[in-house]
Amino acid sequence: MTRTCRCGFPTCTTRPGSSTRQSPRLRPRPLDPESYDTFELLGSLYFERGDYRRAIDACRRATQLNPYDQSAYITMADSLLFLGRDDESTGRG
Repeated sequence: MTRTCRCGFPTCTTRPGSSTRQSPRLRPRPLDPESYDTFELLGSLYFERGDYRRAIDACRRATQLNPYDQSAYITMADSLLFLGRDDESTGRG
């Protein structure tokens, strides 16, 4: 019989009652500082959480890495609107 921790996942390597639950397959990887996808996704996640300032920072980095993809620009404009910075979001500021 395979024992699992209280999270219920059979691949979890922690012991029952342990405070950490980290599967060897799900370890976080370091962010690639040169990846557009990383910063575009990070900007979207910050936006969804309502952390608009961080969303803007991440999207600015994404647009530096790939100025041709519109997704990061849209997320950045939406974040600026939520912060009341309308002129910047439309390119007039």
